[in-house]
Amino acid sequence: MDPVRRQYETYPYPERDPAEEAKRLIEGSPSAPREIDHFLFRGRRDWRKPFRALVAGGGTGDGLIQLAAKLKAAGCPADITYVDMSQASREIAEARAEARGLDPDALFAFARCELNGVAPPELLALGRAAATCAGPAPAAPSDGAGPCGLWILSRTADGWLELLETVGAPRLAASSTNGWTDILAGAGPRPTVFKFDGDSYAADLGEDALTLDALEEYGAPLDGALQVIWFSVEDDMPDVAARVFLWFWEQAAIAASGELGALPDEFRVGLAPIVPDAAPAVAIQGLSSRYCSAEGCEHWIFRPAGEGDPPRLTAQFKAFDLNLADSGAYGHRDLVVTGISGPQVWRHDGRAYGHAALSRPLQPGEAAALAD
Repeated sequence: MDPVRRQYETYPYPERDPAEEAKRLIEGSPSAPREIDHFLFRGRRDWRKPFRALVAGGGTGDGLIQLAAKLKAAGCPADITYVDMSQASREIAEARAEARGLDPDALFAFARCELNGVAPPELLALGRAAATCAGPAPAAPSDGAGPCGLWILSRTADGWLELLETVGAPRLAASSTNGWTDILAGAGPRPTVFKFDGDSYAADLGEDALTLDALEEYGAPLDGALQVIWFSVEDDMPDVAARVFLWFWEQAAIAASGELGALPDEFRVGLAPIVPDAAPAVAIQGLSSRYCSAEGCEHWIFRPAGEGDPPRLTAQFKAFDLNLADSGAYGHRDLVVTGISGPQVWRHDGRAYGHAALSRPLQPGEAAALAD
């Protein structure tokens, strides 16, 4: 270890006690938002829009905590990256943030995705808390959760440009307009389609309302439950899930790792209703470092077979989470997965799932052969 790092591992700087966060907020230059606004934006910044900052060499967190706390109090969504060579300093900074309730995703969940295939990727901000879940639409009745706001922004030479402001979780369509991926979003049971008009995203509503015909290119809307129900291996899970997982663990997981050390609790098991009115598929997600990396965790989706027959693998991908869309193709729901590059749509092509941009429909004669 080099002498500088050894010094700050031994003596984290400046000396701070996370318990003090309950009594005071340490303020000073140069992390005060008013000071940043004055010197960098000539006092003209719109603090309602997301703010990004890099706190390099952040130490025990004075600048980080001040900036994050003040932006949170002002209701400004923030994307703040903190780095420091000293693990001891980072641990103190993290403890101070936790003491103040500065959960990085408390107000927003962020994702990055190249919507036009050109770097840098666009920033997607989806509200997660009450402060951001009224969104640009009227708030929902008090007896229910309001729709969460969705903002899509693109980085330009002049700063951040807002491309879309609406409500509802985004889904990326398999189609594009003017070179930009179409977006599906909405707070209700039917999504709204947004297309890029050359300057920003605009709703493609047809006759003021989304019809079934308007969704044909995205796959036919499907009815039924959309929730993936997850179980830990210690839970009393349904027999079909237990049977598929036992086969997977014995025949696939151990063989793939080449070791006998892959334990059952390194996975969780879910029931995924990917085909309406049919027995659910079984989803398996890796949880340990053996199956997870910075790109996400391994996911496998199997269609159960008859008693004594092995299940059929219908999808495999690496992602942080798995959701089911209410659109689909060939009677199978689209899968919406969030990876390191943002959300992606996986669509069934009549045989198995593939990335929507890469999958192709069955050609004439192939569907009949599949049916046989």
